[in-house]
Amino acid sequence: MAQQKARGEDNPNFSEYVLQVNISNLFIAGSDTTANTIRWCVLFLLCHPEIQEKLQTEVDSIVGPDRLPSLNDRHRMPYTQAFIMEVQRLANLIPFGLAHLATEDTEVAGYRFPKGTTFLANMWSFHMDPKFWPDPEKFDPERFLNPDGSVKTKVPSFLPFLLGKRQCLGESLALMELFLFLTIFMQKFIFRTTTGRPHPKAEAVGNFIVNPPKPYQFLVEERKH
Repeated sequence: MAQQKARGEDNPNFSEYVLQVNISNLFIAGSDTTANTIRWCVLFLLCHPEIQEKLQTEVDSIVGPDRLPSLNDRHRMPYTQAFIMEVQRLANLIPFGLAHLATEDTEVAGYRFPKGTTFLANMWSFHMDPKFWPDPEKFDPERFLNPDGSVKTKVPSFLPFLLGKRQCLGESLALMELFLFLTIFMQKFIFRTTTGRPHPKAEAVGNFIVNPPKPYQFLVEERKH
């Protein structure tokens, strides 16, 4: 920016304001979303201790107690992957996705949209559609598993990162982070609800990025192998 200013150039797309917006977007898209998804993972673990035990069993059988999980383990841990997918589906972290803009006059299904029209994808709708998800409000990782126990790869109406040319650039990084955080948690710890406290409810708070309800208290115990 200083070099452009010294040359007498005025670039409205490379200003301090644009820099601030881009940094803010990087923090929101690159850290806040993953952190909130991990918080949702913990909440569902508290709500479903039997599922937590299945995750721990899978980690113990594939990784064991003597080394940390790695990304090389992921393809051998279908239940863990299915759990993450179900968290993404039911949490609906960004229920209306990010705004997109029509770059030219467009017609879709008989409707005309002029250039500059803003579009939002109703992710909540297609993640909760009973046509694709029997009992959609039930938390059930096994809906993402094939009869042989493998992970379903292409699931209709499951689009946590949207799709197309403008889908989330951080999809692969986010999935790697979620897998490593979750498997290390399951290897090292047990998450329990606090005795005498009401059981936390998996109810969303917020609008653009939805968060688990807070505060909710829980205990973290070190696992004894």
